[in-house]
Amino acid sequence: MWNPEIPTQFMVANDDDKNPSFNIWDLRNSSYPVQSYPNIHNGGILSISWCLSDPNLIVSTGKDQRCVVTNHKTSEIVMEFPDYNIYNRILWSQQLNGRIAGLTATGSTEILQMEPRTKQQIGENAIPDEELVYATPQYSEKTNSPYVPKWYKPRCGASFGFGGKLVTFHGKCLKVVTEIKHQTEKDLVQDIKQFDEDVERAVSQGSLDALIEQKAKEIE
Repeated sequence: MWNPEIPTQFMVANDDDKNPSFNIWDLRNSSYPVQSYPNIHNGGILSISWCLSDPNLIVSTGKDQRCVVTNHKTSEIVMEFPDYNIYNRILWSQQLNGRIAGLTATGSTEILQMEPRTKQQIGENAIPDEELVYATPQYSEKTNSPYVPKWYKPRCGASFGFGGKLVTFHGKCLKVVTEIKHQTEKDLVQDIKQFDEDVERAVSQGSLDALIEQKAKEIE
């Protein structure tokens, strides 16, 4: 299984019950693996699959009847599916985010899903509830929160900030890429400055109540 982000890296799983691990190797250095994951399964690993929608995630299934999603960059288990079947093969969907197809020992296929169904997924073409298996999220020891897949993160956005500026961002890094000065009405700015000066003067003179009554009459 090749790394979607690094073309020279690939993953190999071991189906030996005494050493149930999977390793990431790099063609540029074949002496030892780049990363090893020996503590994910308690039995031999039967199948692994790399998520194309979020390359941080790897799903694996083993003889211990566990189907686990792992963040390979932190070596932490992100979520685990219920122990229903032993899947001889599993594969991430390339089009549907968070969907995994699992082939059981009896030859049937189950659809595993990372998140609960939404109203948009309910309809004539929706997969029946009895064919869906949902995952149980795990909290990270470092962040004390569950992992958020990349497809949930916004790709672009904009927000007004202080100083009459509009800040926008886009791209995978979600960094601020540009700042646009927002044109404001000069009369409005002058009115705000005048109001601030009136409030400061009223507070210093102890006539704040009179200023409030005056402004209330002006509105009427």
